[in-house]
Amino acid sequence: MKPRNDNFFNAKPPISEGETYTGVIDAVGGKGDGVLRIKGFVVFVPNVTKGDFVKVKITKVLQKVSFGELVEKLEKPPVPQAFVKKKKSLIRKLKNF
Repeated sequence: MKPRNDNFFNAKPPISEGETYTGVIDAVGGKGDGVLRIKGFVVFVPNVTKGDFVKVKITKVLQKVSFGELVEKLEKPPVPQAFVKKKKSLIRKLKNF
């Protein structure tokens, strides 16, 4: 059995209070706050819904989660054309399978 890596559990959160981030709300928590993940770290954001593309300011950072406030709801960025072409190509391959 490998020895436990205590640095994993004591790692510093990848975000800091006062920083601003953009991202998509992936879920809604039990209390109704949106869940945004930044570098895998959970940020709870009130007054948003699943799928919203938002700009958030971090207001509080704890060891495992953080809290943010909505700065603004943004329009979703366009999907890159390279991604669209790959997806269409994959769909064609699956139909011919």
